[in-house]
Amino acid sequence: MKKFIPIFLIFIFTCSLILAQDMMNFDEDFVAGQKFYPDVVNWYPISEDAGNWCPTGTYPDLPAATYFQEARWLDDTLYVHTPSTTGGPTTTILKYTAGGSWTTGVPLPVALSGGAMTVCAGKLYFLGGGTTSITTGPVNTVYEYNPATGNWLTKAPMPVALTGHGAVSWGDSVIFVVGGPYTGSATNLNVHYYRVATNTWGTITNSLPAGQGRRTFGLGISGNKIIMSAGFNTAFLKSTYIGTIGASASQITWTAGPAVPTIYTGLSRPGANAIDKYFFLVCGERGGPGGYYDTTHVFDAQLEQWVDIVNNKPVKMSNIFNGVAPRLHGDTIKVYVPGGYGSLTGATPGTAWASFDVIGCGNLIVIPVELVSFTAAVDKGNVTLFWQTSTEKNNSGFEIQRRFDAGYESIGFVPGFGTTTERQYYSYVDTRVNPGNYYYRLKQIDLDGTIAYSEEIIIEVSSPELFALEQNYPNPFNPTTTIGFSLATDSKVSLKIFNALGQEVNSIVNGNMTSGFHEIAFDASEFNSGVYFYQIDATGIDGQNFTQVRKMILAK
Repeated sequence: MKKFIPIFLIFIFTCSLILAQDMMNFDEDFVAGQKFYPDVVNWYPISEDAGNWCPTGTYPDLPAATYFQEARWLDDTLYVHTPSTTGGPTTTILKYTAGGSWTTGVPLPVALSGGAMTVCAGKLYFLGGGTTSITTGPVNTVYEYNPATGNWLTKAPMPVALTGHGAVSWGDSVIFVVGGPYTGSATNLNVHYYRVATNTWGTITNSLPAGQGRRTFGLGISGNKIIMSAGFNTAFLKSTYIGTIGASASQITWTAGPAVPTIYTGLSRPGANAIDKYFFLVCGERGGPGGYYDTTHVFDAQLEQWVDIVNNKPVKMSNIFNGVAPRLHGDTIKVYVPGGYGSLTGATPGTAWASFDVIGCGNLIVIPVELVSFTAAVDKGNVTLFWQTSTEKNNSGFEIQRRFDAGYESIGFVPGFGTTTERQYYSYVDTRVNPGNYYYRLKQIDLDGTIAYSEEIIIEVSSPELFALEQNYPNPFNPTTTIGFSLATDSKVSLKIFNALGQEVNSIVNGNMTSGFHEIAFDASEFNSGVYFYQIDATGIDGQNFTQVRKMILAK
């Protein structure tokens, strides 16, 4: 089944209209009377087959063995911080260029182990870690690496010192830090957030549900959903929680998801990350019999289900909780794990490894319909949806679906371009929508009837601030035209038609109407050509009175 994915490209329709200070706040901006809503992550990949682990040696090993490593892609370069062969603090940063070899990067300012790393707004961030080990000497320092300058800069510190935690980036504006510290993580329910534009931190106190503090766990983000899975608090865990980020990025609503489908009591120190709607939870230390896991579980963040497993990792390992880095190569996803701690057989004791294991052989997640962006603009009660695709394969078109307070309804259809590798632009106008919050999504339909859905976007249609009577359209007309008007409050409304002599010839509205934008059709089939006038008289429930007259021309 063919599905959408997001490709993180330049915002086409909204980048010049959305304030750069903090896009992900989802605050609306007004340009030429319109309210614009920014891009959100929208997707549904084609397949639930994540492929296979590549044979050992397919990718070049690291220069030295390591664990407690951190790994993240920034453009076409994989950055890896590599603690020592015993997991001790180092400043070492390695770089791997896609399809190339390992080189040495700019070292961290301070030797650390067990920190978290993430990418936000084109820069690399390293947060926390231990100065003597993962269990001791925790710090709250934050370093930012700019590949354009080749420098690490010290940024505002985290509210607390942490090790064994995780970090994810929401868009290009907010970094969330979850879990840790290594000692005392069971009681830590706080989530901290960092706003890149202002270099400031905030804390969502007791954000996590009771009993769900943890360390050395899997963490990823898909759209506005943070996925937290497995790890350790006072026991090995296999629980999964999904945190939905609020509009201001200062609130997260957590709900329980399905537990990791493993026969073991839990998985500690696994690695994890998400790309598009897929969250990959890689290996870990097994609760119960002990030893190291060889399995990767794949979670669908949209369906909120575990949908696939990839067995037989060449080295079965743990201590990789921040060391999993998926990447999109064209229309396929690969998952990279450089280094780690474990053994070939899974038996204890383990050791540090320099292996570079990759899910990237065999069947891969292939994306035939790539949705680049899905945005909306609101103007005078009209909601205009914009979306783009970068490639399409056998795409019949898009059914537009909307919901208000019940289920989705189909309100229109826009044909697709079949099969194309060129960028395509689409739009659809939902006219005269009453005030309220609406949800929109795209139902993509293949030529063979296979369907897929985009992620929904939320649109707020506000009540007009003023009464207004609009010019009819078309004008001149024959024989029908549409008259639009806006009501600032619920009102008693009269809308009448007069001829050039001032005589009333028709009354098309006479009654109570709700606030908002309205359109009324006028049929002049029985009238002669000439100049006519239409007049609105509205009395609002708040006592406001409004009267306005406009001219229209009937040309038969």
